[in-house]
Amino acid sequence: MAKLALTALLATSTALVAPVRRLASHRLHAVDEATALLEQAAALRAEADALAAEAARQAAEAVSWLPRCVEHRPAAARARISLGQAVREIGRDAEALGQLEQAIALDASQVRGHIRLGNVLRALSRTGEAVEAYGRAMELR
Repeated sequence: MAKLALTALLATSTALVAPVRRLASHRLHAVDEATALLEQAAALRAEADALAAEAARQAAEAVSWLPRCVEHRPAAARARISLGQAVREIGRDAEALGQLEQAIALDASQVRGHIRLGNVLRALSRTGEAVEAYGRAMELR
């Protein structure tokens, strides 16, 4: 009887070898795929970080010379819109708000000014005013 049980156990374990191997192979393949995806994500993150650093550098550079443009042409709405965007990109939302409001006061037909104003207002958690700014931009289009 023990010999029969041992034979049955051996037959069952032999029958399980192939499915276990397939399962292990699938799991290893899944691990390989996950590793490849993680490597791609890391490469994309590094690329995104490099692009963000370049954008920050360009914004800081723009902030260094755009005020001179505004000084030379204080009635130039587009220069103020550009300055507002540049200071926003370096985290100076309150200053951006002032520049964009001045730009719109100078030329309320600037769609880009209203959109950027909406973005700053949204960043400042002034959602109702942001919706109004976006609405004005849509009316102008």
